[in-house]
Amino acid sequence: MTGNAGNGITGKDTLKIEDTAVSVTAANHGINGKDCLVLKQADVTVTSGGDALRATNDSDTALGCVLIGASALTLTAGEDGIQAETTLTLFDTTGTVTSGGGSGAALSGDVSAKGIKAGTDITVRSGSYTLDCADDAVHANGNVTVSGGTFTVTTGDDGVHADNAVTIMDGTIDIPKCYEGIEGQTITISGGTIDIVSSDDGLNAAGGADQSGFGGRGPDRFSGSSDSSIAISGGTLRIDASGDGIDSNGALTVSGCEIYVSGPMSDGDSALDYDGSATVTGGTVIAAGYSGMAQNFGADSTQGSILLTSRSTSTETIRVTDASGSVLAEFAPAKAYSCVIVSTPALKQGGTYTVTMGGESTDVTLESLIYGTGGMGGGMGGQPGGGNMGMPPDGNGGGMGTPPDGNGGKGGRPGQ
Repeated sequence: MTGNAGNGITGKDTLKIEDTAVSVTAANHGINGKDCLVLKQADVTVTSGGDALRATNDSDTALGCVLIGASALTLTAGEDGIQAETTLTLFDTTGTVTSGGGSGAALSGDVSAKGIKAGTDITVRSGSYTLDCADDAVHANGNVTVSGGTFTVTTGDDGVHADNAVTIMDGTIDIPKCYEGIEGQTITISGGTIDIVSSDDGLNAAGGADQSGFGGRGPDRFSGSSDSSIAISGGTLRIDASGDGIDSNGALTVSGCEIYVSGPMSDGDSALDYDGSATVTGGTVIAAGYSGMAQNFGADSTQGSILLTSRSTSTETIRVTDASGSVLAEFAPAKAYSCVIVSTPALKQGGTYTVTMGGESTDVTLESLIYGTGGMGGGMGGQPGGGNMGMPPDGNGGGMGTPPDGNGGKGGRPGQ
């Protein structure tokens, strides 16, 4: 079916496509169900100058929804791949979506070229989705909930964005190219496997609305908010970020999960960044980056955490061993680093551990659970705010850092 001058298929009320194959080429929008669009066991191919699939009723909150289940989608859209005025639900579906020419394309004006977009909430229960988008790949003006499925995402903007809450309970999410990986006022991760390579932040929790909204790509206009938070309790999270690895404008809580962060190669960002409190009570965290803005977990934590810095950068494996030489945790960052934060359940108060960063090793005795405080404005040298470029307060040389309290270590500067 070809719509040379307008839309391909338009329904005045609810449009259902079930148990059939449909191919549409349209100059404007591909398939438009005004009240709702429902696809069930459908094989749908759309090439469109505008949106590929859409539901547009904005006068009734019970309408304007898109529901897609047990279907196969191949969508190439000049604008949004799938756009729901209200809710969008996906399950048991295989989808390939290219929007706005893909992740390398430039957008003009206020064109919206998101992959999967909803005016309120997006729910993904299962399925497999490959998204190549000029704008956000998954975007909700309300909430995004993922309880299963597999995603492969390349985007010129955010991988997953919600103005309110992003909740990930399970699934596999691979984002090898994005501006920011996962963004929302709150981010809750309790399961799944997530890999992110971002040109800015890997995870970003901030209050307010994304500037692009239902329009085109643009810088975020989130404002700092104490209501923002990141809570991670399960799964596996690997981040390679050129900005902050994990950035919360409010609280950061880690109670489970394996978290590996290869953070920024600049002192203006950090592997972990938070404006409120940060606590770790479980899981394994290894976060590497530069030291200028480094932050450790806070004193309310019930699990040990070590922050160390080095005079030099390294690209070699980070390794933590106990007094017997057993390896407790290790990680090979994707790029150079001069600072590392390590937390694992094996770190106990009173224990002595060796942290190896490249060719340097430091013995650390945990007289308290948190070793090395770091923090914004912390100096590269002895005292916070100092600038001795690696020299401890007494001027003695040495290897990697002794924290401000002077506990343990083989010499060197305090942690940031």
